[in-house]
Amino acid sequence: MSPHPPGPGATGSPRTDQAHDDPLRAAFVRMQRLLVASEALSEAESVTDIRSLITELATGELAPPHVELLITQDRGVQGTIEDQRSQAGPAGEGVGAAPVRVRGQWADFDPASPLPPAQAVRERALVHYPDRADMAIRLAPEAVRHYDELGLHAVVCAPVISGEEVFGVLEFGWHEPYFAGYEERMVITMIASYTARALERVRFVQHRISVSAALQQAMLTRLPSVEGLRMAAHYRPAGAEDQVGGDWYDAIPLPVPTLAGGATLAVTVGDVTGHDIHAAAMMGQARAMLRQAEWDHPGRSPAGILSALEQACEGLGTDLTGTAVVMHLAPRIDGGWAMEWSNAGHPPPIRLGADGTAAVLGEHDLMLGCRPMFVENRTTARAILAPGDTVLLYTDGLVERRGEDVEQGIDALRELARTHAGVPVRELVDTVVHELAGPAPDDDVVLLAVHVP
Repeated sequence: MSPHPPGPGATGSPRTDQAHDDPLRAAFVRMQRLLVASEALSEAESVTDIRSLITELATGELAPPHVELLITQDRGVQGTIEDQRSQAGPAGEGVGAAPVRVRGQWADFDPASPLPPAQAVRERALVHYPDRADMAIRLAPEAVRHYDELGLHAVVCAPVISGEEVFGVLEFGWHEPYFAGYEERMVITMIASYTARALERVRFVQHRISVSAALQQAMLTRLPSVEGLRMAAHYRPAGAEDQVGGDWYDAIPLPVPTLAGGATLAVTVGDVTGHDIHAAAMMGQARAMLRQAEWDHPGRSPAGILSALEQACEGLGTDLTGTAVVMHLAPRIDGGWAMEWSNAGHPPPIRLGADGTAAVLGEHDLMLGCRPMFVENRTTARAILAPGDTVLLYTDGLVERRGEDVEQGIDALRELARTHAGVPVRELVDTVVHELAGPAPDDDVVLLAVHVP
């Protein structure tokens, strides 16, 4: 649709820009803006990033106080991401503290609606209404009322298109009549094109992230029921959507006879290096290989199990790096449980005593992937879990904080867990993760508790 000059009923004068008085300077400014837009949007990692960049790019020559990106799907608009800014004068200086964007009844529109954004999607072309008079002539009454509510006198809508797919629409609005000339419409069209490419790339990345997250979730174990023990685990993913880690936990009964009868329990908590689909895949391999090692080598110590994992990775050419704790628990005649564990560079387990103590089990070796660390080098530590005791295994996301030493985080975990040691293990792990990690941690978090009642 070609632009219309301001109608006879427009109030005020259409805005002009100093750059328009100098064609050469205006062309340079446009080229510079497009270069910045292309580079910035090519680095966007989320829809939120794209919206923020569009808001920053729509300044200077355009300077619209209303900027909105609407994302469409097959059935219409999936959601809106909008910008709220103070009304700006010709020089770009704020003249009011109140936001100029107000969510109205058309915030989630149908592509068949009479609104200009829907029109741009249907026609796959930029649409422009430079003043209220033009809106009154060419728009349906409900659309005119919509812009009355927003206080907008001019609007430009550009479809966000990549190939045959329409991702959505960019909507720019002004609080006074504004005629966007050919050059400005070209800039808006190019920004919309860059936005489409950015959205296409973000969708691809987010698909990879969702696959990684699904793989990771599939690997989380339903804890077995073991006579004489109470267990609970809490897994919380990182708050950032692009942070899919390699954290896992596992617990499997083993067919290893004990003097007290019952099964030996193998418990593992680990963290593969990385935060992407490769880390999630490697985590799945490590978990499966450890399970296989436990079943193929009954009675082998935790150190031997970790060494078997590393030897298998060495022989198969699997480049596995990370940390893990492998722990074996076996019932004793006196009602306690014998505990053996080997720590490959992982945060240390914590034992909560029935007497109110909380001890850090600090014995550890080098992390997984250090090739010299095979059978003869890894060590197994031993202790007793008496009735009323609890052992906690966790990943570094629970205790690491930016700007803090990890020892501070471990001390905070030890003290918090000690004060809640008397509650059921389900409540214990939920409370500790909530208090230390919050709803959106920087890294994936795993906390596993094993309690002897």
